[in-house]
Amino acid sequence: MNEWGIPDWRDPDAYGDFCDWSRNRWKWEFLRRREDLRQEFKEYASQTYQSNLKFREWLDAEHPTHEGGRILRPEDPGFIIFSRILWWEMPNPKIGDQPENAIGWSWTDTSIREFTRETAPAGFLRVDFDLSAPIAPQIENVKKRLVEVQTEESGGKVQKRRHPAKWPEYLRVLDAAEGGASLSEIAKFLKYKAQTEQGARDTLRAAKELRFNF
Repeated sequence: MNEWGIPDWRDPDAYGDFCDWSRNRWKWEFLRRREDLRQEFKEYASQTYQSNLKFREWLDAEHPTHEGGRILRPEDPGFIIFSRILWWEMPNPKIGDQPENAIGWSWTDTSIREFTRETAPAGFLRVDFDLSAPIAPQIENVKKRLVEVQTEESGGKVQKRRHPAKWPEYLRVLDAAEGGASLSEIAKFLKYKAQTEQGARDTLRAAKELRFNF
């Protein structure tokens, strides 16, 4: 495994048995392979841990008879920060096998973000609403505009299609790409696309998209 607890893509057995994974576990496996979430955890883990320690000190002083468990450290399964990217609690991306209470809620839609900056990042379109005017007509107009822009950018309307059978291969493809594998190396283990560089390219693109739109 590498720094982020990702299995060796060259060994398919390293991924273990997927049969008992919940949908939240699958979503977490794709989310924890996002570089922006990894860096966010690095940025906030220490200060979150220190805040948890201070809160426990206050709780012990104010309520000395309470029964408190051990304060989890950042490297412990179940330790969470508040993600400003997901706008939700998030555990350590280095750990895939998290306790259910760390990933067992109904995740927010990770394809939606709110921006206060003037310029939205690549792949997102910022839209301002007039709060003094009726909202419903504005939403309808924005919906039409989003479809127009999406069609221009991608050549067609993006549809969310779930292919659970492909998810194990998607994870392996993501890990292979992160590990520096070439498209020709990735193509050799594909099952659902032609074992060509184009097949590898298409599979990698679909796998990357799933990290942001599970």
